[in-house]
Amino acid sequence: MESNSASKRLGFAAVASAVAASCTHPIDTIKVRLQIQGASNASPVSTLVNLVRSNGFQALYWGITPAFMRGIYGGIRYALYAPIKKMMGSEDEKLLPMWKKVFSGSLCGCLTAALITPLDLVKVRMQAGGPAVHSSVKVALETIWRQEGIAGLYVGVLPSALRATALAAVELSTYDHAKETLLSLPNPFQDNIYLHFTSSLISGLISAAVSTPFDFAKSRMMSQLSPSTAVAYASAGISPSVSPSLPVYRGMLHCITESVRKEGVLVLWSGFWMTYLRIGPNIMITFLIMEQLRLRFDSCHNGSTLKQHM
Repeated sequence: MESNSASKRLGFAAVASAVAASCTHPIDTIKVRLQIQGASNASPVSTLVNLVRSNGFQALYWGITPAFMRGIYGGIRYALYAPIKKMMGSEDEKLLPMWKKVFSGSLCGCLTAALITPLDLVKVRMQAGGPAVHSSVKVALETIWRQEGIAGLYVGVLPSALRATALAAVELSTYDHAKETLLSLPNPFQDNIYLHFTSSLISGLISAAVSTPFDFAKSRMMSQLSPSTAVAYASAGISPSVSPSLPVYRGMLHCITESVRKEGVLVLWSGFWMTYLRIGPNIMITFLIMEQLRLRFDSCHNGSTLKQHM
């Protein structure tokens, strides 16, 4: 996943993240709706069937535009990982302690979350309410800004930042560590697609388990409307297609404690398998594309350099 050029890292990461977000968006839509509904009898299959039956297959792609944009900006965390690791002071990255990898990943996630929270908010609300609530990213941002102010664009920023921090810390460090471990086995893997697939599989499972509670709180907080926005929508005859009887959460801790008190601790992992089905392929696609771009680009670059010296 290393590259000597910051622009190459950013370009590879942006392309890989955007493609991954586009491929896994239907799964993300089902996951968000399961988390909003909470401890109901709904299953991923029934949620999928009801959504498609009521709104058509296009409903699976509600919020795809902010998700695509979020994916591009989210690629920054992958691009920042290598230089932050180097700043941690190890000459040989193979000797870098695990805690430094975790810290590097968490810093990448935290920095990126602050940038993409408004897009994440729009994505969740469009997934919850469909085009009747927000017809476009531009309309959504303008409406939220007008009804709720700049603070409205950062509703759920704490669970979003903690989720991104935890996810990036685990995702990047476990992928990196798994890759190095597999390369150092007595019968080591080669630096190829099989190595990248296996490393991303390990990373995806651990990442889903750690990030799901934060993702749950983020989805619930971002899907709730402020009183002024709810009144404005009601007067316009607009209502989200998912409208459970949720309280207005004052913050992440209140969201988690109230949800656990009313629905049990396992509610924090509602939508876990959908989270894994999204995060797992997302991580696989992202790292496979980034690694293949790196290998192909480095191969072409090395070939060009060799010809210049002949």
